[in-house]
Amino acid sequence: MVDLARYLIDIPAVDRPGLSLAVEQKMSLLRVQIRHQSDLELLENRLSIDLPLLGGVNISGDIAVICVSPKEWMFIAPFEESDAFSDMISSIFSGTFSLVIDMSHAATILILTGDKARDALNTNCPLDLREGYFPAGSCARSLFGATDIIVARIGPAERYLLVIDQAMTSYIFRLIAKE
Repeated sequence: MVDLARYLIDIPAVDRPGLSLAVEQKMSLLRVQIRHQSDLELLENRLSIDLPLLGGVNISGDIAVICVSPKEWMFIAPFEESDAFSDMISSIFSGTFSLVIDMSHAATILILTGDKARDALNTNCPLDLREGYFPAGSCARSLFGATDIIVARIGPAERYLLVIDQAMTSYIFRLIAKE
């Protein structure tokens, strides 16, 4: 388990009326790529979770699943379950040409909320995040300023889950703090 707190000491807090940005420090991130449809069905049956289609998010209990490309998903799960969860997914794909990587050490998960969250994202992100184009349950890869980002809208209110390269965490916070 990676203790993100020691790496994020210089991050300025963003918590003001209508806008809050926080690091989700107690979650792990697994990247799963599959090659065959049968592997997808096996994964869904074993986990009892419907995997979302491209551009979708599914949240089941404490686990969020984001489909970031046609055969690639990111699983976000609590740290205390991460080793067992990773082992279970790896065992499902034993002997197949699938990929399971724990990205917890390389990525930061942020939660952006508030009625000004969409505006804060749109200032530096080219996605059209209006309700009709990016409703709850949507996700996309994009740019935020000069870095890659995965944006997932995870609630009916303005609530977004952001997955970024851990090295870019301070940069993202500074850009959003300016708004």
